[in-house]
Parts: sequence; structure tokens; C-alpha cells
Amino acid sequence: MAGRKGLRNRLKGARGRSTLEKEKPPLFGMIHRKGEVVIQVLANVRQVTIKPLIKIRPTNAT
Repeated sequence: MAGRKGLRNRLKGARGRSTLEKEKPPLFGMIHRKGEVVIQVLANVRQVTIKPLIKIRPTNAT
């Protein structure tokens, strides 16, 4: 078949989400109400890993 390849055929990299063992680990970021930015490297992107980070409140919050 002649012509250009479809977009999916041209994408590079492994399929699926990243893990801590791979080259690009998953990052989780939040912006608090006062503008503070919090970024953490995650071991995986499962709900049990992310949910506790959302429930934690910063120590200086009112």
C-alpha cells in the first residue's frame, strides 16, 4: 500500500503507562489553593497509590 503511514504507525515508545523502573517514571502534581505546587514521583499509577496523596492536607493549610 502506497502513501503515508497512519498516525498510530508512526508513534514511538512502548505501549501503556510508565512505571518507576522505566525511563520515564509517572509524576503526580497538584496545585494548592495558595498557589503551592506539589510534584511527586509515583511507583505506579494505581488508585491505591494516588488516592492517599489527594487526601493529605498540607501542614500550613487553614
